[in-house]
Amino acid sequence: GGGSFWAHLPHAKNFLLVAAMIFVGSVQYALFQSNLLFALEYVFRLTNRGRYMFLLSVASIATLPAWFLLMKHTRKMVAFFPAVLCTAVLYGAMALLPSPDGPDDSLTTILVTAGILGIGCVDATWFIVNAIIPDTVEEFMRDSGSRDEGFLYSISLLASKLGQGLGLSLSGYVLGQSGYEGSADVQNEITLVAIRALAFGLPCLLLLATTAIGLFVRDARSSDLPSPSANAEDDTTLPDSAKVE
Repeated sequence: GGGSFWAHLPHAKNFLLVAAMIFVGSVQYALFQSNLLFALEYVFRLTNRGRYMFLLSVASIATLPAWFLLMKHTRKMVAFFPAVLCTAVLYGAMALLPSPDGPDDSLTTILVTAGILGIGCVDATWFIVNAIIPDTVEEFMRDSGSRDEGFLYSISLLASKLGQGLGLSLSGYVLGQSGYEGSADVQNEITLVAIRALAFGLPCLLLLATTAIGLFVRDARSSDLPSPSANAEDDTTLPDSAKVE
């Protein structure tokens, strides 16, 4: 279990890097999800927020197969970098998008922003990072000779839960300090800035941090097969009758 994992910690570098990506990604995803509706209502003054969320979900789901195929035919980290960088740029654009003078129900606004955020892989970045975890778990077990998959998956789940909790706690604290009024139709300027920062600005920076961590991750598929020397060492442990001529 866990004791075996700590004994083979040097072999867990790749896994721990991806777990760190999951933690940081969970913080940014929690911030985005918990503040998106506030941004739509108070910053962009959209009156048809249900249609927006529907289109965002459709765009995200519709593009996932394309990213899955990209991961399958290249490598997961190859798919991750364009997805996360694209999403970070779009977060930044949404953070700087000017607010309308009054309530806005423009179908163009809804289609463009929801479609761009969805196609820009707000969900795909999370999907791809989690898809890397099984590869790093398998790599650790192969390199260390230790079967700690249950403990490793528990660590990745803990990283996700801690990140989500931190994101939600930070969101509630900042909104409370900014003077957010839940019953008000219009929020003060400080609250509007806080909502923009929480929904788009901070997630953009966190995605860039996730990308920086990802630069040190070795794609586990690049070393799926043991080295010839490892095969030779394993072969010496077999009885003569079981060795391949």
